[in-house]
This record gives sequence, structure tokens and C-alpha cells, in this order.
Amino acid sequence: MKLSVFYDHVLDAAKTQRCSIQDMLKTIKGFGYTAVECNHEHIAEDPAGFRTFLSQHGLQISCVCKWFNFGPGFDNTQIETFLNDCAAAQVKTVLVIPGLFAKDMDREKQTQNMLCALQCLCEKAEKLGIVVTLEDLDQIQTPFATQQQLSDVFGQIPALKFTCDTGNFYYHGIDLLPAFEKLQDRLVHVHLKDRSLKRLTPGDQGTQTPDGKTIFPAPTGSGVIPMREFLNTVLQTGYTGYFTVEHYGAANQLDFMQKSAGWMLDFIKSDEKAKTQSV
Repeated sequence: MKLSVFYDHVLDAAKTQRCSIQDMLKTIKGFGYTAVECNHEHIAEDPAGFRTFLSQHGLQISCVCKWFNFGPGFDNTQIETFLNDCAAAQVKTVLVIPGLFAKDMDREKQTQNMLCALQCLCEKAEKLGIVVTLEDLDQIQTPFATQQQLSDVFGQIPALKFTCDTGNFYYHGIDLLPAFEKLQDRLVHVHLKDRSLKRLTPGDQGTQTPDGKTIFPAPTGSGVIPMREFLNTVLQTGYTGYFTVEHYGAANQLDFMQKSAGWMLDFIKSDEKAKTQSV
């Protein structure tokens, strides 16, 4: 299993621990991470140089994320710039967020704008050997967030693939495992996001769900998401891609990254032990 973590978490941890980014990269490498997931802004200035910087610390780029606003007047050169930067960084998987609904515009028209832009993005990405993904998003002001919404858009754009975010179906009140099973044929990437119903660390930032609950970030395996069952299900599909740990809003990212990696390494050991015993 290939373990990744968001580069934003690394930057936050370096800031709070008052150490260099280089030292924090060495630290997370020691935890067991082999890659980081970046935003486009992280690589944009020097894509190839950023990749080299990470490789010097034994790390790869698991995925690059980009939040677009595919509204009226969208400039397609943004797509070309994004994909060219990803290609220069030798990135093979990208996660695209098409944006949120504008209040003063027809939602059906906005949805069609987003679909057209996604189709264009997939066509250009394919020529560069890049796979474009959507995730189940923890937002309600978007047409692409729930299992049914994702199924619909995947049916319209065959080249579009799925990043499964384990914590975002919970935000919508949707059970993770049944939703995943309906989308698993499109899976190419995973975000391991756990959720807690209480604040685990002073300063952790909560998110309000559509049904009024407040949920908080949690280290992988410590919250309400059935993470062990999910991982077993994913591995049974033959998935060999990255698992990216995610806990935006955590006040102590260093502690969360260490605990998440520790839980994952324990899971890997138990999974390998079970396979050995079954032979």
C-alpha cells in the first residue's frame, strides 16, 4: 500500500513546529509516507523543480488538486496551464473541483458549463497521459458531490475517474461502503478522511453538515468512518494506487500525521499477517 499525505499538512506542521519544510519532509518520510498530494499552487512556479525537491527527500507526488470556477467566461487556457504544469512535474493523476453554484445564475446552465469544461479537460489530459478525477465533495452548492450525482456525470464523461474521499459521504449522510461499491469501477485514487463527533484537540476546526451536526477532523482509524472495512473492500478490488491521509482543520497536523501513519502501518501488518495465515 502506498501512503501519501497532503502537502498543506506538511506546511502547517512545519509552521507550528517552527522547523524547515525540509526537516518536516524528513519527519513524515520517517512516519512511513512515500508521497505528498499537492495543490496546483504548490507546483506552479517550477513544476519540475518541485518534483526534484520532493525526490531529494524520497517522496513522490501522488496527485495534484485544482479548484476551478467553470462559470461564464471561463478561460480554457487555465486548463492548459494546469495540465502542462502537471505534465512537467510528471504527475499522472489530478483531482478537479469544478466550483460551486453562483446564487444569481440558473443551476442547470451552470451544470452544463461545468460538464463542457470537464469534457474539454479530460480530452486534453488524455493526450498528456493524465487521468482526471472527481471526488465526493463535502459541499451542497455543487452538482457533483453525492454518489448519484457522481454516477450521472461519470455516465456522461467516460474518461472521468473517481477519487473516493472516505469522510465526505458521511457529510451528506450517505453510508460509505454502499456508495463506494456503486462507484468502485471508476476508482483511481483515495483520500483517507476520518471524522469525529467531538473536538479531539483544542483548536480543531469543525464543519457543519447539512443536517446540522458539527464534525471534526480525526486521525485515520480513530473516528466514526468504518476505515478498516473500507480498506478491506478497496483492496479486494485489486486497487494499487495511493491512499492520501487528509485532516484539514486539525490544530496539530504533526500529531495527526503521525497517528494516521501509525494506524495505517498497523493495518498493513495485520493485512499481511492475515494473508500469510490464509495460505
